[in-house]
Amino acid sequence: MLVRLTALLALLAAAAVIAGCGGGSSSTVETSSGHQAESAETTKESFIQEADAVCSDYQAKVKPIKAELEELENVPNPESPQNEKQLGELLNEAIAEAEAELESLRELEPPQADSATIEKMLDTA
Repeated sequence: MLVRLTALLALLAAAAVIAGCGGGSSSTVETSSGHQAESAETTKESFIQEADAVCSDYQAKVKPIKAELEELENVPNPESPQNEKQLGELLNEAIAEAEAELESLRELEPPQADSATIEKMLDTA
């Protein structure tokens, strides 16, 4: 029970960090002459692609950690001292990966129009 709860909390924390992965859209604007021109969304599009790459890398790194947490949950005595020690190590590993992902996302240059929203999102992660 303790292991399940702790693992669930860790996975929820990780999910909060990656909640922004895979989103976004691009658009064009029509000029007064009727021509379509790319808007500042190109920068937004580029940011989204870079952020998605960071998120994908993070997801690949935590996948084995998640698998180990799930295995640990299904052992006969999940609350044994040995299993609790392993749980702590896995959670520390997951936290380190989440912090690294967050730092990588902060290093990206957000589009100016969205910088306040992105900064707020990263500050709450």
